[in-house]
Amino acid sequence: MKTMEEIDAWYESEINKARLEGEFLGKLKGKIESASTIIRAKFSASSLTPLN
Repeated sequence: MKTMEEIDAWYESEINKARLEGEFLGKLKGKIESASTIIRAKFSASSLTPLN
């Protein structure tokens, strides 16, 4: 059986992983949106569908 200290350490580790993953996905989404904006501006591609 795990001690409370081990459980707390595991929980903190999982929270940190989730936070880092969220930050990464947020940055990735921002880059995709920026690329889409650049493509629209360069090619006047108003027919491109927005990313949701």
